[in-house]
Amino acid sequence: MPTPKTECTELSVGFGLLGRDPLEVAAEEVVSLWADTLSIKKFSEYKREFAKKEVFYRKFYAIGVNLRRSHYLFKSTRATNVRWEGPQQQARSVSMAKDIIFANTPVSVKAKSSVVFNLSPHVLFISVPSGMPSPTRSENWYLTVAENPYQNFYAFARNACYPDLPDSIADYHSSVHKARRRKFQKAIADLAPIEADQLKHLYIVFCYEAAQKSAEIFTDALNRSFASSLKNAVSENIIRHFFRLSDSEYVLCGLDSKVDFGITVPDITTWKRTWALKQITAQPDFSREQSVVNFALIVGEKGKRNDFPLPFHAEIRWSHGKFEGNPEAKLYKDFAWTDVPFLPQIYRQEAVTRLQLIGTGGFGTVYKAIFRKTGQVVAVKELDISKLNFSPEESHEARKRFEREVKIQHKLDHPNILPILDYDLEASTPWFAMPLAHGSVADIVDELRGNTRKINEIFQQVLNGIKYAHRNGVIHRDLKPENILIFEGQSIRIGDFGLGKQLGAGDPDNLLTHTSNNSLGSMAYAAPEQLESFRDADYCADIYALGKTLLHMLTGKVPVSLSTVNQIDECYREFISHCIQENPDHRFQSVTEVINAFDSILNSMG
Repeated sequence: MPTPKTECTELSVGFGLLGRDPLEVAAEEVVSLWADTLSIKKFSEYKREFAKKEVFYRKFYAIGVNLRRSHYLFKSTRATNVRWEGPQQQARSVSMAKDIIFANTPVSVKAKSSVVFNLSPHVLFISVPSGMPSPTRSENWYLTVAENPYQNFYAFARNACYPDLPDSIADYHSSVHKARRRKFQKAIADLAPIEADQLKHLYIVFCYEAAQKSAEIFTDALNRSFASSLKNAVSENIIRHFFRLSDSEYVLCGLDSKVDFGITVPDITTWKRTWALKQITAQPDFSREQSVVNFALIVGEKGKRNDFPLPFHAEIRWSHGKFEGNPEAKLYKDFAWTDVPFLPQIYRQEAVTRLQLIGTGGFGTVYKAIFRKTGQVVAVKELDISKLNFSPEESHEARKRFEREVKIQHKLDHPNILPILDYDLEASTPWFAMPLAHGSVADIVDELRGNTRKINEIFQQVLNGIKYAHRNGVIHRDLKPENILIFEGQSIRIGDFGLGKQLGAGDPDNLLTHTSNNSLGSMAYAAPEQLESFRDADYCADIYALGKTLLHMLTGKVPVSLSTVNQIDECYREFISHCIQENPDHRFQSVTEVINAFDSILNSMG
């Protein structure tokens, strides 16, 4: 049965292909979106699992989004639903990996696994290299390739743990049922250290014998096939199994060594036109304490001297405990899927996957996005190149401002200042990523009016953030409710340092001028001296904006007129008036003074 994790990764890719956030999809939409292959009950279970590990599953959602935007069959399709094949495919053996069908194209999803195929040892070591059909039932592989060391290993475990079991390992497999096997396994796990070490030694001897004989069987079958008319058929059979090729092209996607990928797996006929199997060898691996066979496989382009070695290994082992029936032969790849020359990557592995537009302003555009490194949903701000069609000087200045915003904000590390998670200033479209807020203070000014407790909590956090910035020589120059962001638990962070300034004569960015009214900040919050000489504004300009911002929260109105000060409670009136004096020398001279005065207001309120 597929695990919740497997199902959730498949469904997350599907929702990404649809471009629908699973946490925002209503239950009544599910049947049509998934063509009646996802029940409302299963969808509810999926949402609970998704919410528990959202950061992880968002990576798969982003993979689906990237596939939809990049795959040649997906980006132009009008398909509005997907089919979920995963549960049905678990119930039967198929040659093609197929978890989702979108735009009539199969999509297989791999969640952090290097397993290529889960085969029986007989299939991997006999049927694949010989071209013979797989038997419906075969003898226990360990009895076939390593009967004596297997018997010795079993006899020691039986005598030490469960003497009532049959003397012969063959009789054990034919007559002992599940309940007694579980008791046997538990007794083995509880062995004393000395006996456990002896048993381990016998186990390693037995494993190495099984690996040696399995490699020899594979090599003998392969040599016979390659010396006969079956060579081409066997070569194709090997490629089909080792690379999961089938008669139809499909998409393979997922995480590989924590890196997301999306590749096109060609059909076998297309593959054979350009590629050929040059060589494959099997050797036992005695460096591990398991039955392991290494495969060295080489493929090459026809008509060229380009050979590509691609290593695999198979682990012959029980999946559910020792002496649990016939072992499996799990075939693993020892490379990244994107290293295979005939499996082209569908999309570029960018640091962020943009999902939807949040807003625009000035020279910046902000998107909701997924941060590839963690799977976290973030906000990404990028420089809007389309707005730089001005003079070369203005375009250069816009870029420098964007870079300054990143550099200033990135160095500020405080719980009330929005952090920068990652950035790329060398990209054709420069960008930076930051945590995604629930909204801004501007979004809740109506509900804040009259709620002085909440206003005070917000303003205290803003003061703490600005105090930290000022201590680090940074002034914001664009404080306003829109740039005060709200996060989980009503945590407040100050964002948008696009007009920020690092004080100090050694900072070349201080020489930047303003080229439009946008660079002056919002007029209602900008200090008089900032409007007269934007470049020369200092800490007092932020103090002015702090007063105007508090006034906005208290009145619910944009503070265009200073007369609105008369509309607020008397306890705030003198404080705000002191902040917004026209002459900067008559204002508070530091944020520390502002905080002390505001604390007095809070104390007077009790």
